[in-house]
Amino acid sequence: YLAPGYQERLRDLQGEDILSSCPTASTSTSGINEVWREKICEWSYQVVDYFDFSREVVSISLSYLDRFLTKRPVNKKHFQLLAMS
Repeated sequence: YLAPGYQERLRDLQGEDILSSCPTASTSTSGINEVWREKICEWSYQVVDYFDFSREVVSISLSYLDRFLTKRPVNKKHFQLLAMS
């Protein structure tokens, strides 16, 4: 749960589809390429820096994300949703 003020800030940071500008991004289910992961990683650090959270949160969350992705292939949209949660 995030307080209403934090929710607004997160929406401001979220903006548009953060992977839409990736030149090699596609919606295939074959897996996530390094460009997608890099964009999600950068965005995650921007969010924790904006809210003044510990950067260790990103390391831990990306570790969980990577472990999940070793078990299941996902498309671009699911990848974004997983990374945001």
